[in-house]
Amino acid sequence: MALFTPSLRAAAIRVRVDVTALLDLRNAELDSQGDEELSDGEFETVEYVPPPPPHSPPTLPVVTPAPSPLSTGPPPPPPCPVAPPPFPGHAVSPPSAATLVPSSPGHTYANARQRDSHRRRKRKREHDKSAGQEGNRAIHKRHRANALANTVQVEYDCAKLPVDQSGFGGRLQRLASDRRTADVLCAQPGWRYLKHEVGGPSTPIVDINGRLMVLVASHPRELRKWQSTVMLPLENDIIDGASKITFTNKQLNHDRGGFPALAIGVSYGGGETTPLNRSLSNRTAKVMNALIGSEHMKRASGYMNQLLKTYNPLMYEEYHKHQTILHKRCPYLRKNFTNSVWSSLTVNFGPQTVTRPHVDARNRPDGWCPILAGGNFDFRRGGQLVLPDLKLVIEFAPGCVIFLPSALLIHYNCPIQAGETRYSITQYTAGGLVRWVSNGFQGQKAMLRERGLSDEEWGAKCQQRRVDSLRFFPVIV
Repeated sequence: MALFTPSLRAAAIRVRVDVTALLDLRNAELDSQGDEELSDGEFETVEYVPPPPPHSPPTLPVVTPAPSPLSTGPPPPPPCPVAPPPFPGHAVSPPSAATLVPSSPGHTYANARQRDSHRRRKRKREHDKSAGQEGNRAIHKRHRANALANTVQVEYDCAKLPVDQSGFGGRLQRLASDRRTADVLCAQPGWRYLKHEVGGPSTPIVDINGRLMVLVASHPRELRKWQSTVMLPLENDIIDGASKITFTNKQLNHDRGGFPALAIGVSYGGGETTPLNRSLSNRTAKVMNALIGSEHMKRASGYMNQLLKTYNPLMYEEYHKHQTILHKRCPYLRKNFTNSVWSSLTVNFGPQTVTRPHVDARNRPDGWCPILAGGNFDFRRGGQLVLPDLKLVIEFAPGCVIFLPSALLIHYNCPIQAGETRYSITQYTAGGLVRWVSNGFQGQKAMLRERGLSDEEWGAKCQQRRVDSLRFFPVIV
């Protein structure tokens, strides 16, 4: 006797189809969460209401962002074919057979998970299009166009950034402390003050040739929701974590300032013979793992990654490629986040994180490090980011992300007011990791012995690397 009659079989098929459709829709929603913070639509202007100040803030020379009248100049070398052009006019070469996008004939997926993920995203795009909603690509393109109209140009040549001799790091610099306020700094000849419009578009900062050097990223559209559901819980997690850690003197006082700071992730170049997970005590590791495992930290990291992917896709693809190669070779290395292209993260626990003038010379020189500011402080009166090489003082609001080549540009903060709090989170990749992969998964001396390079040949390769690195700072104006 048949278990199912034809009518029952048809009903069962319909149920399976309905359940599959519901699962696909839910998976599509989950898949789009990485873009959610950035792709909510147009920005909204939100008025910032600071704590009542004892006196009015000083009047400072203010930069009015405007497009640069410079000519485009020679285009940079062709970026990764799978990355969309970051800004209008930034040329991209056609894809090669080795890097076909999923819609190209002959494309094959690495695995079934990648295939299913792509199909869910495609169905989500088609659903949004049929519902009259704007897709993520169109939204990101609009964000880039808005940012382009907000460009600020500085009198600096990106080609003169102080990369070290190897091309895999910055130059170590001993710098004196600087506690001057924004008004004192901007009283110097040539210095400018860059205001930040909360809820406004991103601000690209370009050199004399129109190369993108620094990005002051916009807040998510739903700013109040971002502050209440991400930033405030994250700050509480940081405060709670600090109370459970016994910091060493080295962690309390370091080159960046006199506040507790801890890093977690993958490192190489500080004496290690192979890439390693950073060593932490059991108690500290438990606290740091809880921090990076929280939904608030994951959303903050995802937002940083989405911003990089939107505004500098070539740099994003380069970081992503490095991560893929490194972790395939060394599966014992732990990622802080499944969706982050940076290898390490540092939490500056505050409660008054005000950094001294410094460069993070061991970080990758041809990449950006995102800095996320948090806390309760009046960003118009303190906490500004100072970039003395560019003669800029930039307002740095809580919940804002600023991207900069931290291995190359001197950077620090203006003091905040008494009783205020400030925390920050940074992500980065050690230049030593990039060098280890580039050397064929070995140290510098072993690579030179294996390849038999003379000093002149090695010097020429390093020089070429420094020149090639400029492509990650694309000409946008």
